[in-house]
This record gives sequence, structure tokens and C-alpha cells, in this order.
Amino acid sequence: MSVRLRSIFDEIPTYRPGECPDEEEGDQLIKMSSNELPWGPSEKLRGVLIDAFGTINRYPDFYKQDLSAGLADYTETRSENIFIDDGSGTLLQDLVRLVVDDGDEVVFGSPSFAAYAIDVMLAGGVGVKVPLDETWTYDLEGVENAITDKTRMVLLCNPNNPTGTFLSTPSIREFLSKIADRGILVVIDEAYRDFVTTEPFDESSKLVDEFDNVVLLRTFSKAFGMAGLRLGYGIARPEIVDAVNKVAAEFSVSSLSQAIGTAMLRDETIMSDLKHKRDIIVSEREGYERFLRDRGIGFIASQANFIMIPGRSMELFARFRRHQLIVRPFDSPDGIRITVGTPEQMEKAREVWQ
Repeated sequence: MSVRLRSIFDEIPTYRPGECPDEEEGDQLIKMSSNELPWGPSEKLRGVLIDAFGTINRYPDFYKQDLSAGLADYTETRSENIFIDDGSGTLLQDLVRLVVDDGDEVVFGSPSFAAYAIDVMLAGGVGVKVPLDETWTYDLEGVENAITDKTRMVLLCNPNNPTGTFLSTPSIREFLSKIADRGILVVIDEAYRDFVTTEPFDESSKLVDEFDNVVLLRTFSKAFGMAGLRLGYGIARPEIVDAVNKVAAEFSVSSLSQAIGTAMLRDETIMSDLKHKRDIIVSEREGYERFLRDRGIGFIASQANFIMIPGRSMELFARFRRHQLIVRPFDSPDGIRITVGTPEQMEKAREVWQ
């Protein structure tokens, strides 16, 4: 290549998404590698999409007013506490650009979501990786000890991807109290919050009112089944929201995504159906964990819509592949991550061990 790229690109790893069936050999394969909702959209949402399609010759609402209002109601907060972009991953990039200069440090757990290290490096920052504890959970004491005068951000993935482990809100509150005077932005990535059963859904939202340096990131890609339309949102103090809106790309959230997201939040029938589907996923997750436990198969207890099974990753991948299931292999922890699917799909996942 004759084009001169920034030298940092030589160090940045390429993000690798979960494999898709059409990358293999046909529709008979079942994708359980990217933590998506296994059901497609309702017919009612199809109608909303068609209606919104008629306006795509116009720019979308820059301020995302209807969607912000819907999210404020859903999260029991205020519109001024909501910021939105085309996926929570993009929101994280926005936040990193806000606070990280060359040489600044960002502390996060390891293993955790692979994009964290990439986003920090792109901003010229230094990623400081803190090993998870013996239960594969974020080690908050270790994170605290890793903070230096150069630290500008702490990232907490909760539940953590790929392990599915969860930090309670009281434990995070205690951590936040210890570093409250350090001037550090704490970003809690809650992409899988909807699947948590150990505490109420809105429990972590209280942290935004209690601390002025906290951001919660959430997404429509998982429990809302909108991975293909790209939509994420954050909850934070208004001054942080205003700052994010200054660095976000103009008109980044399409009119189609805004229309679907708003329609979902406003329609009780759609929201009830989504809750029912989330309940199915949680039930199947718990059922599969019982199945693995009864057979003496090791796994990491999860609060997300996936389960991590330690072992020789490529051997496990091949084992599931023989049953037409595409799962996600990992090097750390060595093993595979299986997305929890429909009852029929989870029955096939049980056949893997017979």
C-alpha cells in the first residue's frame, strides 16, 4: 500500500466477529456466536419500518427527540440524561475521544470485550489490562490498584463479555466512592443488563444520580433484537451528555433506527413480547447451566445471554459444529462462548454432550 497510515495501526488487532452460517455451507447451520436475539422482528415493526422508509430522502432527527423521550420513560430518568448513537460501541468511541489524550491510560479487565483495547489505541491512549479474579469476574480492587495519575477512564463490562460474570451495584458503588476525587470517567458497559436476574434492572441507574463521573452504556442489539439496525444509548449527567453530542458524528442514527426504537418503546404489546422473549432466554440459560452441572461439565455461571464453557477451544468448536451449531472460540479463557437460543436450539446444544 502506497498510502501512509498512522504507525499505531501496525499494533491494532483486527476485530473478529462471530462466524455466520453463510460463511460456512448453508442455512442448516445455527448461529450461536454473536449473542443476538434468535427471533426476528414482529409484523408490527415491519410496518413501522416501511412507513419510515418513505422519509429516507430527508436527514434523520439530529436531536433524536422522540427516541430520547421514550428512553427516558423506559429508564425512569430524564431526556437530558440520554445520549444516543449507532450502537453502544460507537458511543464508547465518542467517550474515549472526550477524555483520552496521547499517553493517557484507560483501565479495564482482561479478558473482556476486545473492542476496548482497539478504541483506546486509536485515541492514542494506553490500555491497562487488569486480570479477572479467580471466578472470572472483574477484580475491582485490582482495577483500583491499577489507577495512576495518568488514568483518565475506567471501563467496567457488566455483565462481562465473554465470561458472563456480574458485579453487583453495591460493589460498584463502593469502588466509585474510593475513586470519587480522582477525576476519572467510569464507563459501565451494560450491553447485557436486560438478562440480569440477581438485582432489579434499574438498580445501576441510581449510580448516575449519586456520582457525576458515571456513564451507563446500553444497546438495542441484544435483548431488543435490533443488531442489524445499530442503535445504542447512554445514561449520564447532562454535562457529559452535552459533551458527547459535540463529538458524535452528525446524523449518525438513521431515521429507520429511530423509528423502530421509538415504536418499540411506545408499544406495550411489543415491549411485553420482548420481555417474554427475554424471560425465555433467561429460563433456557438457567436450564442449560443445570444440564451442564448435572453432567459435570465445567462452565462459568452467567448473567448474560451466553454461557462460557472452558476447555480446548477449537476442539469444543468442532464438537458443536458437528451438530450444526456455530459457537465462538476464545483463547482467554480457553474455551467457547455459546449464545443462548430458542428452546429448540438449546435442545440441540444438549445433544452435543450425548
